[in-house]
Amino acid sequence: MIAFQRLIGLESVLNSAMFGYVMLYPYTDNLIDDPELSRAKKDEFFIRGRKRLLGIMLEPVSTRA
Repeated sequence: MIAFQRLIGLESVLNSAMFGYVMLYPYTDNLIDDPELSRAKKDEFFIRGRKRLLGIMLEPVSTRA
């Protein structure tokens, strides 16, 4: 996106939407492509993500301390 901004003569600015995409993409892409993760687990992850984007506070589900 920054390259496109420069190409059309705009100031290069990293906004919060772009930052969020860049930070989440590697994790979500690996999750989607993981053949060992069930469809139900993938759906659960994205449903929780949508709720967080809507501002809904959720309890952590991780078993890590």
